[in-house]
Amino acid sequence: MGGGAVFPLGESTLALDEEMLQVLDAVDPVKPAFPTAVNRDAQESPASSADSVPLRSLAPVADNKRESDRAHQPAGHHRAPSTQESVCRRSGDCKRPGRRADCKDLAQRLLFSEDLEEAEHAQRGAGNIQSLHASACINGLSSQEIKKRQQLGGTTDRQKLASGRQSCPRSDDKSGQNMNAYPPLDVSRDYILFSPSRLAAATKKAKLQQSLQNQSASVLTVPSGLDLSTLSDTLPQPGIALRAPAGQAEKLLLSSWGLPKPVLERYQKHGVTHMFEWQAQCLTVGQVLQGGNLVYSAPTSAGKTLVSELLMLKRVLETKRKALFILPFVSVAKEKMHYLQSVFEEAGVRVEGYMGSTSAAGGFTALDVAVCTIEKANSLINRLIEEDCMGLLGMVVVDELHMVGDSGRGYLLELLLTKIRYIAQKQNTTGSLSEGVQIIGMSATLPNLSLLASWLGAELYQTDYRPVPLQEHLKVGCNIYDKSLSVVRQFTPALHIKGDDDHIVSLCYETVREAHSVLLFCPSKNWCEKLADGIAREFYCLSHADCQGQAEPRPVCLDREGLLDVLAQLRRTPAGLDPILQRTVQWGVAFHHAGLTFDERDVLEGAFRQGVVRVLAATSTLSSGVNLPARRVIIRTPTFNGHLLDPLTYKQMAGRAGRKGVDTEGESVLVCKEAERQKGISLLKGALQPISSCLVRREGEGITTSMLRAILEIIVGGVASTPQDVRLYASCSLLAASMKCDSKRQSNETNTGAIEACVEWLMDNEFISIQKDGQEERYCPTQLGAATLSSSLPPEAVGIFADLQRAMKGFVLENDLHILYLITPLYAEWTTIDWYQFFCLWEQLSSSMKRVAELVGVQEGFLARSVSGKLVAKTEKQRRQMAIHKR
Repeated sequence: MGGGAVFPLGESTLALDEEMLQVLDAVDPVKPAFPTAVNRDAQESPASSADSVPLRSLAPVADNKRESDRAHQPAGHHRAPSTQESVCRRSGDCKRPGRRADCKDLAQRLLFSEDLEEAEHAQRGAGNIQSLHASACINGLSSQEIKKRQQLGGTTDRQKLASGRQSCPRSDDKSGQNMNAYPPLDVSRDYILFSPSRLAAATKKAKLQQSLQNQSASVLTVPSGLDLSTLSDTLPQPGIALRAPAGQAEKLLLSSWGLPKPVLERYQKHGVTHMFEWQAQCLTVGQVLQGGNLVYSAPTSAGKTLVSELLMLKRVLETKRKALFILPFVSVAKEKMHYLQSVFEEAGVRVEGYMGSTSAAGGFTALDVAVCTIEKANSLINRLIEEDCMGLLGMVVVDELHMVGDSGRGYLLELLLTKIRYIAQKQNTTGSLSEGVQIIGMSATLPNLSLLASWLGAELYQTDYRPVPLQEHLKVGCNIYDKSLSVVRQFTPALHIKGDDDHIVSLCYETVREAHSVLLFCPSKNWCEKLADGIAREFYCLSHADCQGQAEPRPVCLDREGLLDVLAQLRRTPAGLDPILQRTVQWGVAFHHAGLTFDERDVLEGAFRQGVVRVLAATSTLSSGVNLPARRVIIRTPTFNGHLLDPLTYKQMAGRAGRKGVDTEGESVLVCKEAERQKGISLLKGALQPISSCLVRREGEGITTSMLRAILEIIVGGVASTPQDVRLYASCSLLAASMKCDSKRQSNETNTGAIEACVEWLMDNEFISIQKDGQEERYCPTQLGAATLSSSLPPEAVGIFADLQRAMKGFVLENDLHILYLITPLYAEWTTIDWYQFFCLWEQLSSSMKRVAELVGVQEGFLARSVSGKLVAKTEKQRRQMAIHKR
């Protein structure tokens, strides 16, 4: 190598060109001795010349049989290879099955083993010199060469093989004895052959891993000298910014908290270099930094997620366990996944997503942080429980923890957290914070937030701080009121447009004219599109109006090149350019709703963040979805989908006002007509409702669907199998925590039998069965129970199972009515049913169709009573009949 050395024929199938040799020279300037002539006599014994050392000797192949043979050899026994064996090795080695493995091992050895082995050899000391000389004699290396290389500070491969490695055979011997040889180095899964680009990537990765190993064990530590008692412990007044204590401003810098350098650099790119004072307070409350649970609340855009991100990074790097980041919607989960990937990637933390149809390549074990929706998180937890791998999970972060009180999906989040609490309580018997599952919950400000904290055994922190002050206004007619219902100003519309009685276009124009952005919330997708189209049309008219020097409304200033680029990006999306967006985007206006594809949303969201699109009309889902703040938020009406907005949704919409780092203040405007004044006032001054457990048994209810699902899920999943386990699980629920906080004995008695009632119902309907093992009772799921949980349909599964049983006994193929009934969605609900028209249609059916209807449970007498209005579904049987007839 470099000196004209060539390989004996058949000794290596690796083609080493000049570029590869240069790479090898850069890796290790000390090269092993290679043969210097290709014409050496094939009959010459290797031992006869110290200069001719076969390359094969650098990468011998291990064999289990030879390993056992060598164990019977006397200590220090070595046998020089015969002439015949030498010829066989030179001429026939390329045909051996282990040849490919040898080449891989050689590549790994030459590229990566030198530095590591030199360090090992230096630690072994001078005691290995004798074995070194012995090996040199056998392998044909002169003592002068050894001394020369020792003086240079390097080692040969033979020296390394001789320094304490266990010998292994090089070729078989009929007598059962083996030649003196050594096992190959451990070859990593993704070994790298002589590729400069891959070598550079591997070197970079090795340096990164080394730097991570050199980090201190604690990733997030309180800066020394920070006196926490000097941090203000009172809630600030709305709109007033907190200030760091005098002389301790540098303690709030992220660089003072012991974070990995790659993470600091990424945060700096995102414009995050320091904490707010409330974030430092929140991190240092109780035993949170040691692994304790935390529930905290802060207004929208106050920087809530930074606290959870830092705690998650600390937990993952310190405990080497996984973290779940749970968000309510697919859009916000997708955005959070990309953001965390950009921040954590260089620190060696792999972030993947489970949302919609997206899942992590390689499975849960191959990642460090899983960003997922509530449903996907529940599936992940169930799988971990089934595979007995809950020990992999070290942290769960829940954004929008107040979703526990949501009527639709709240029960799933409550059951998910209850399972985690139950498993952690069973497995972590010592109560060690480092061994348990740390739960971090972010929430809106709730009146009973302390209930959530006591349920999760968590520290509680609350703040009203906002980095950008928010002014909430109510607009009725031309009057604009503040929260105290004082008139702030009389609004004079700059544009007089027919049909725009609420002056929405003028409100948008007023903001855009000052180079700010507007977020406009509408109740429906159609309303969003029409409003965006109308605003864009007025902006177009302004630009084409002949002002003739008058002080009339001026055209809005827009980034024309940027808007043309947005249109080009929309054209390149799979869905193509929407005709309405084609008209509106060129005037800085767009809409955002569930009818858009993910690609279209990404383009429009990016354009709005950059200030290219100035007005964005969106549905309410955006309020709790992606982070798109604006200078002014306009809420078009207090009534969405026929119902008054709930206070939480209103707060989230209004909280989008005020862009950190861009705006000095934010403004929300709730637009109401005169008849809606009281509704607007109730939203402006209203407080959030306290949340309650989804498992609470309401008055008049025997059991709740969510409770049935909870009990069935833990029994089918094997989480709980005895009555004691079920009771322990129930004690970990929000229901149990609320009962402890409730001093009313009556409420306690009302819910005491809820668990027993659910278990009894599940047994009566054959979802579970009881098996007795001596004195111990065990709950076992039936096939019906397992299928019901998989379909997420208790207690509707009873009705579906009855329908399927009837179909098994006799499936009517005379007409299509039977199959139409079976494929009709179970949850099909109509607001009103005209029972008279229903009865008229029934009378017009043919006799064959009536037979099908009677088979599935439709009764003429039930229809007659419904027409007369005498039927009220009170009992379970009547409710079941009503469901059949509605379906």
